[in-house]
Amino acid sequence: MTDKERQYLIAEIERLKDCASPIVVCDTLLSLIDSMQEEPISEDLEKAAVEAFKQIVDSDKNNFLEIFKAGAKWQKEYLWKPADGNDLPDIDREVIALLDNGKVVFAHRPPEYWDGKDIITGKVTRNYVERYDKGLWNIPNVKYWLDVNLPKQDD
Repeated sequence: MTDKERQYLIAEIERLKDCASPIVVCDTLLSLIDSMQEEPISEDLEKAAVEAFKQIVDSDKNNFLEIFKAGAKWQKEYLWKPADGNDLPDIDREVIALLDNGKVVFAHRPPEYWDGKDIITGKVTRNYVERYDKGLWNIPNVKYWLDVNLPKQDD
């Protein structure tokens, strides 16, 4: 229970002290308890999880290192993905791509169309975007794409 919830509960109990009916008091308290949210995960639980992880690592360092190395090897093998495969980035997700001529570029998979509105007439026009190759990229000849989140630039 958070301090705010505890204070609210105490205030309600103080208010109900002078109530003549114990049934009303009990019903009110039960309603208050039911309406309280679940207690968030405490910092103690987080500390205990970190300590348990440290113990696992300390008790079996060799096994942990092998698992860690296997994960790094897997990531290295699957970081670059085929641009014509089934595992493609979401539409409009900007990624780093490798073209068939060896150039490294930014690329994305545009939507099939977008609707533009003329600011003078208000007329809406549907514009179809040219998309290339099996992966439907915004540029032709994309061979691989890099599956990493690009850093956001704050201006």
